[in-house]
Amino acid sequence: NHELEAQVVDADAQINNAQVSNVDAEGGITGLFDGIVEDQINAAIGDFAGELGSILGDEVDAILAPNIAETLSQLAFDLEFGIPSFNPEGEDVAIQLTTDFDQINFVETHGDLIFRTLAFPAEILSPWGSLGVLSRTGCGDEIHQMILPGLDTMEIGLADDAVNQILFSAWRGGMVEFDVDESMLGDFDLATFGVSDLVAHISGMLAPVVSDCGEGDVLRMHLGDLRMDATMNFSGSPLDVVIYVAVTAPLTIGAEDGMISLGLEEVETVQLEVTVQQDDMLAYEPLLATLIETSLIPSLLEGLSGDGFGGIPLPEVDLSGAFEEIDDLKIEISPLGTSRTPGNTIIGAVIGPNPETGDETGDETGDETGDETGDETGEPEPAPGACTNPEDLGIIQEIGPSGIESIGTDCGAGCFVAGDKNACFADCYQDATGLSSECSGCYGAMGACVVDNCLNGFTPDQGCIDTVCQPIFDECSGL
Repeated sequence: NHELEAQVVDADAQINNAQVSNVDAEGGITGLFDGIVEDQINAAIGDFAGELGSILGDEVDAILAPNIAETLSQLAFDLEFGIPSFNPEGEDVAIQLTTDFDQINFVETHGDLIFRTLAFPAEILSPWGSLGVLSRTGCGDEIHQMILPGLDTMEIGLADDAVNQILFSAWRGGMVEFDVDESMLGDFDLATFGVSDLVAHISGMLAPVVSDCGEGDVLRMHLGDLRMDATMNFSGSPLDVVIYVAVTAPLTIGAEDGMISLGLEEVETVQLEVTVQQDDMLAYEPLLATLIETSLIPSLLEGLSGDGFGGIPLPEVDLSGAFEEIDDLKIEISPLGTSRTPGNTIIGAVIGPNPETGDETGDETGDETGDETGDETGEPEPAPGACTNPEDLGIIQEIGPSGIESIGTDCGAGCFVAGDKNACFADCYQDATGLSSECSGCYGAMGACVVDNCLNGFTPDQGCIDTVCQPIFDECSGL
């Protein structure tokens, strides 16, 4: 039923060195008989301790497993939030986002939780029909994968398909359905061109879509077709016009203050089709196209730059009542930053306050300084650009690409079955090259990614390495 269940496997409670002493037998038997009584009890207590250990093991399963399941289940969230309308003066479109568990995978060093996501608007206002949300298929020869690099204590993978589902829901909720007011044209004075009595309506015929399948693998939003129906008085004559607009602009996904934020960058392309209904007014079509491209579109998109496109709140882990003596405890998820892999945005995070803000709370490694975020092994995480310092660059250039590759092959032989492949590869590279621990950590992440995701038997798949693992190394190393 897509609900999380937990089971404690092989719970083992042992009672060692249990014994009794100083027995005072009832009736005042002392001396030699005390020792005999103690020997008899200690001879039997081993069996009793074994039975008690078995009982304790069963109790651990009965108590701990439900609490673990309840705590992790808080990550499957139901949220209500708003996505800004393209109408600069309009209210946010209310979106309901719900998730449940699709797959789970826990190993000794970490666990992966994969969620199904459903988004829908509070009210359907779009008049246009649709077959549903577009998915990321047919993007070259690659198969879309969600690979988390394992560089942060907690990582959240947001697929572009999930973003499109949210945008699709906002579109159905009327994000691109509104009347145009003359104030939206900014400083552009319609009266200068003899235009008055403007009445116009914009309607999004298609949902906005984001994709990184275009030039440069940049994440872009495609907005269109937008249909604008307008009537106006032009130099004393009525003018009716139908306009179609399509726009593309890069989309930035960031994370801070408990939110995954969305924001548009500068518009890259604008496509226009202007059709004037009165034959004797056709000469004014170029003027109307210029007015829309230079004034209306920038006005509509201006408020959606930066993080103005709204965002998705990160859930809180609610431990209230999960354990005895805990009545009200909610733990926040604090994002550290974002990176991109094909089709996905990866948000690094910690449980609790962000250590980079100087809060007292460290990460799960017990680091109380708040200066560094450690991974689950206690190793400091490599910062982006970790290999761009002169010392590491000199070593890398001296060894050369073939030498680095040879070292990776040698390290792989020993790290293939390691419990923590990331740390194994990092230590091996550092021992073989003298690179800093930060830079070696980037090679460690690369090596672990190849072993976990890109081996056909024992043969590396170069295509997989280039699309899945190389971006992780590039982001980490800065090379």
